[in-house]
Amino acid sequence: MFSGGTSLLKAHGLIQRFSEELDFKLILSDAFLEKSPGQKRSALSAFKNGLADAWAAAGFVITGVEAGSGNGFIQIDMDYPTILDGHDALRPHIQAEISAKPTPLATGERPLASFVHQYRGLEPEITAIACVDPVETAADKLSAFCWRVLTRDRERVGDDPTIVRHLHDLAALEATASANAQFPALAEETIMADSHRGGGALEGMLPAQRMAALVEHLQSDTLYADEYARFVGGMAFATEQKFPHFRKPSGRWSGFAGRYRPNRVGTGVFPCGSCGSQKMPNEIRSLHPMAAKRGRNRQPRLPDDAILVEPGYPHN
Repeated sequence: MFSGGTSLLKAHGLIQRFSEELDFKLILSDAFLEKSPGQKRSALSAFKNGLADAWAAAGFVITGVEAGSGNGFIQIDMDYPTILDGHDALRPHIQAEISAKPTPLATGERPLASFVHQYRGLEPEITAIACVDPVETAADKLSAFCWRVLTRDRERVGDDPTIVRHLHDLAALEATASANAQFPALAEETIMADSHRGGGALEGMLPAQRMAALVEHLQSDTLYADEYARFVGGMAFATEQKFPHFRKPSGRWSGFAGRYRPNRVGTGVFPCGSCGSQKMPNEIRSLHPMAAKRGRNRQPRLPDDAILVEPGYPHN
């Protein structure tokens, strides 16, 4: 199934930025799910090798194949012919990521068209492909962005500054996720399931604590604004009016982050800055560390610098 940021662009039309990444989730049969861990590992290893061979046969140059979680996560890097000069916001290769885990939300089929066919008014080259629900993608991106930022070391070999693209995509997904009643539980479940990521450094933190730490980290680390301009601004083709800018400080929350109720760890989204909503329920305020210093029944004021991204894409 097609997933990730490229699916948001090509299948759902929710973002307007280029990406050199391709994300897929495998459709797992009942027969596969009944296999032992060792059998699953072997089956996924065969799939991994066959997929790399198929892409090589199609003309791509395979430059790296990695796997983790018993081959439940596969990453394949590929070089491809190009006639244009490179761009410093683009990786010089395609990175394909495939995960083998059940999808909690129903999938749907969408057509996929190249920009050439799209702007010439031609039929899509792919008439239908199974796609992950954007709400599920929002939960995946929220969790991935959280653990990657909180465990990031810019001095580490292989540090990936393009992770800031998740923030752009989350701003664009705000309205879609907030309108779905399943998102709170799904985001919580995804965040907890990723506790082992980043070397397990976040295993002792609840989702609410991770989100609060993420917000504080983005506020204090000024380099993220520069990376956003380079790796998001350099890849986006939205108009200036529709582009979700990285903005700080601001007088209100208008980005995408988690919502946590005082008596239950849950997740949701902040009101959209595009529509000017000032509504901030207690569940949203309780996310910020300052809220812990006040009573649960009070309405604490969030700091003026508590903002990540100003959503620019219009509501659907």
